[in-house]
Amino acid sequence: MSGFKRFCLFIYSLSGLLLFAVDALTFASPWADQLSTLLLIPEYTYVLGTLAAFTVLGLLATFITSLVGHAKTAVVVAQTDTGDITVSRDAIASQAAYIVAAAGDARARDVYVTINRNNKVDVFIKVIPFASMNVVTRGPELMEQLTSNLALLCGEHLGSVHISYMDAKEPAVLVKNDEDSAEDFDEQADGTQEESCGSQYDEITYIPSSSNNSTPSNSTTKAEEDN
Repeated sequence: MSGFKRFCLFIYSLSGLLLFAVDALTFASPWADQLSTLLLIPEYTYVLGTLAAFTVLGLLATFITSLVGHAKTAVVVAQTDTGDITVSRDAIASQAAYIVAAAGDARARDVYVTINRNNKVDVFIKVIPFASMNVVTRGPELMEQLTSNLALLCGEHLGSVHISYMDAKEPAVLVKNDEDSAEDFDEQADGTQEESCGSQYDEITYIPSSSNNSTPSNSTTKAEEDN
């Protein structure tokens, strides 16, 4: 929608709302008598007339558009002496969905194709990645693939291409923080130390002494005698 159309729609909507609010307050409110006296003021009457005129013009434009307006279903890509060559919106949408799925890392959920009065094609694509990806790098690559391929289909009539990435099917952390890496390193180091210590303890046999005051040499001799 162009800026002028949006401005006209805003004026039409605002005029209708204000006119409805004034009429409701004038004829169905506790202040109906006080507001009715405002109708004797010329300026107030001019404002109401202006709002009514904008509202009627907006209704008339909407009515005419509903009768004669229709969305274009095909874009004229070339003209020859014998006729026109057109490409349908469905063909453009199907080609865009195929380009998104060709890489194998995402699919197109919805593809909207609009053709304006200037015979320009605008494509809006909602992409669902199969897994989390770097959109900053993958997005421009996909945009280049779409624009280059759709330009072959639409020619110079390709207007704009818009890509909207949705939630990934399998979200994942793309880059771990330094703290996470340090914790993983500490856990691996602790596990290695436990394994090494366990192997050393398995090779040592503890021999109890006969008395608490015995020396290590006596306990060893006692063990040899027992053996």
